[in-house]
Amino acid sequence: MSRFTGISASTGAALGPFHVMAAALPKPSSIQSEYGAEFELDALSRAIKAVSDELGELAARATGEAQEILYATQEITEDNALFAEAESLLGRGHTAAYSIWEAAEVFKQLLTAAGGYLAERASDVTNIRDRIICVLSGVGYPEIPLLDHGFVLIARDLSPADTTDLQPGQVLAIVTEEGGPTSHTAIIARTLGIPAVVACKGVVEAAKNDESGSVGVDARAGVVTFNPSPDLAAELTALTATIQIRRARKPLRTNDGYQTIDGFTIPVQAVGLLTRKTEQAHMFYGMEGVARSDERRFSMGVLASALGGGMSSRLFQEIREKRGLAYSVYAYAQQFAGSGQIGFYAGCNPTKAIEVVEIIREVLADVAENGMSHEEIERAKGAVRGSLVLSQEDSASRMSRIGKNEIVYGQVMGDDSHIITKARYRGILMKYAAVFAFVDNLPFPRFTCSDHRP
Repeated sequence: MSRFTGISASTGAALGPFHVMAAALPKPSSIQSEYGAEFELDALSRAIKAVSDELGELAARATGEAQEILYATQEITEDNALFAEAESLLGRGHTAAYSIWEAAEVFKQLLTAAGGYLAERASDVTNIRDRIICVLSGVGYPEIPLLDHGFVLIARDLSPADTTDLQPGQVLAIVTEEGGPTSHTAIIARTLGIPAVVACKGVVEAAKNDESGSVGVDARAGVVTFNPSPDLAAELTALTATIQIRRARKPLRTNDGYQTIDGFTIPVQAVGLLTRKTEQAHMFYGMEGVARSDERRFSMGVLASALGGGMSSRLFQEIREKRGLAYSVYAYAQQFAGSGQIGFYAGCNPTKAIEVVEIIREVLADVAENGMSHEEIERAKGAVRGSLVLSQEDSASRMSRIGKNEIVYGQVMGDDSHIITKARYRGILMKYAAVFAFVDNLPFPRFTCSDHRP
């Protein structure tokens, strides 16, 4: 059993046989062309047009984000700057294949140096280059096979054109050695609901050397395991079934409210869908917290901070940093006279809403079952303590705090930073473990982007 770790790009799990995409094309020889620059230029022009036409046909068959990505890739193929760079090399006597390879390398280096989103577009240039070289060489571009059984697809990287005709029922999961959470592979995998792990170093070579023919993928954690043990195989099978049931689940509506799978009735106000003419979906999960007189309010603040209070929090990392699904995602805790609230929010494209909700559920369920690490809690304590100290540097803020203390507590409270340091989250977590686990079973209305458009 060998284990590899990458970045979770689309949540889910899979277990089954795997197929490894063909290796990258070798670099063409730099030997001078025996046919001349004019011949090579004509061959390159025809090859570029053939690839552009093929991408256009694939885009016409696709829908949604996949279609937009493919049309964008087609535009890159027809970019005059790429052709001009290759043409300058042809003038030095090189072949069309070598010239387009070197021209693509120039553009890849520029994109990689730019970093972030642009760096992940370098793989698109590589795919365009390889398709053009295949046309020039008269060989077929390696495609994803149509097998009579489901399989996990393993590749160094996948292009938008590679993933156009993917079928969720046949491709159980996608694992790539390169790419990132905002790469086109990740975007299309999320759109199709296929579990995906990207940037999984060493996975292609491991797949070639593996003799078991079986692989387990836990895309929630970004873990890929070849020849999984019987226990792990059973765990992944159960997890896959759970996720499938969750995705197929429809909320049961009664006169009293929504009903969970265990028969618990939630008032209508607790779960609902409000439709507005907007391109943004806003998701809130809220539950009863602690009152402002409760000593556990500090622990509640630490817990909310660890879950969604900053860039290092669980929800921020899982939803924004790893997957790029939402710009705004956070948790918060509020206290009132006789009660309180702890809530979770995320705003995203409506087509991503269900996936975001599922990730929130999974994070809360994991915290309910496994707790949080010491490092997470200490970071959250530091964040809350720092925020409290900084809030006292401004005169208006200090006066506002003193006034609230007099009104609420009848006295001016001292420096609470030492209380934050000693705050124990275990007790508050035990109280909310059952609630977080319950949220994992909470129904959520399904909707699409069309529900929100004018």
